[in-house]
Amino acid sequence: MTELISDWDAIVAGAGPAGSVAARQLARSGFRVLLVDQNRFPRDKVCGTCLNHQAISVLESVGLSRVLSDSGGVELRRFRVAGWGRRADVPLPAGVAVSRSYLDAALIRSAILEGPVFRQRTRASLTELNEDFREVTLTTLRTHETTTLRCRLLIHAAGLRPPAPRVAPSVDPTPPLPLASPPPAPAGYPP
Repeated sequence: MTELISDWDAIVAGAGPAGSVAARQLARSGFRVLLVDQNRFPRDKVCGTCLNHQAISVLESVGLSRVLSDSGGVELRRFRVAGWGRRADVPLPAGVAVSRSYLDAALIRSAILEGPVFRQRTRASLTELNEDFREVTLTTLRTHETTTLRCRLLIHAAGLRPPAPRVAPSVDPTPPLPLASPPPAPAGYPP
């Protein structure tokens, strides 16, 4: 693994849209940020190709509307349900369908331009947690090399239904300070 500094302000695990935007915004605020993802980019992925009005608003609010205007995306205005010889059209608020590989690459690129270091094919595991820092072990999936780093903030940005963060058995899973992580999925999701 290429030598990294050992202390970071923030490590963001997950370089999808949420992780890339979080890493970018933290760097713009002066944080030293490491962005990691276990996948290789660009990647084709069906999930996350349709952005609703709220997602578009978030990108616009952080100055990334150009990512969408340059994407060649298709505007979404309605949703059609059809079956058994019948159909129903449901109007949608503003939305856009974009290539996920394009979206990921553009958002990662916009993050890197603001200063975060990006490592793909790298898994992050929380190995120690206390009031002052989080200790994170990175494993390069190609070579299985590991390195241990520290950060003040660890963001687990692994999508809508992420697996439980990898935590060493010696780490108390109830941290004294909260980890940033997506909220749990609503009851009954997926249907």
